[in-house]
Amino acid sequence: MGEAPISTTHPIFHEVKDEKEITLSTGVAPSPYVIYDGYALLVGGTCDLYAARNLLADQLLSPVATADGRALMAMWVVDATHASLGPHKELQLSLFVTRGEQKVISLHTLTGLGMIVNGEASLLCRGLWNDTKTVVAYNREHLGLPAVMTEGHVTVDPSLKRTSFEFRDEQGDLIVRGRVKLDA
Repeated sequence: MGEAPISTTHPIFHEVKDEKEITLSTGVAPSPYVIYDGYALLVGGTCDLYAARNLLADQLLSPVATADGRALMAMWVVDATHASLGPHKELQLSLFVTRGEQKVISLHTLTGLGMIVNGEASLLCRGLWNDTKTVVAYNREHLGLPAVMTEGHVTVDPSLKRTSFEFRDEQGDLIVRGRVKLDA
């Protein structure tokens, strides 16, 4: 899919021993798939706790709740400029979840990530949008994720120290639009 950037020489990209090819409705694809270069933005926040509980009603999972009665969530904005499935954009909305009883936490900047690192919570993908048919097929058919097509734009402007993004569904309706200031 084009010439690989210099970053593919990093040892981490050669540690996967069980690389194979899989067949999708769009053709043959590598597994696992690797993003070699690009940009990713992780935005942590909260959403309505009642809605999060309803989304998890058919599972043995509970949303991580904040002390003020909200559910902890994350939004991923990804511009994979060089990947083994080809360049693509991704928007993902995920809930922080635990097995069994609901966990209530005090919210501060890195709470969610700390819970993931410590094994206290997991991220559950509840919305996933990609801008190529191959990546949608990979996520749906191979990983069992709820991927759908999107039109996505991600602009990283180092001179202005900001990233802007916009994702629209297949009908052209806005899913999300944002601009984030990038601090050093």
